[in-house]
Amino acid sequence: MFKIFSPSQNKFSNGGIVPSFNTAGKFWMSVGTLKNHLLQYTFRDTDITADHYKPDDVVIEYKLVEINRTTVKEWMKEHETKHT
Repeated sequence: MFKIFSPSQNKFSNGGIVPSFNTAGKFWMSVGTLKNHLLQYTFRDTDITADHYKPDDVVIEYKLVEINRTTVKEWMKEHETKHT
């Protein structure tokens, strides 16, 4: 999983054709989806560094780690909400 971080803004990219940035940002789930996001600017003849991402923006790679296994029934019971 990947995120794009802007150190100058101290925020993460939300993706999209004209990315905005916030404290949560967006996760790209694979190299391919991140690459496609970044390549969309190439196809639009846009200067990616000037218009959307700065040279000091960074790609952060995350590692997803399994921490627990619960049956669906048990999980639903633990997370049930009462409807009023």
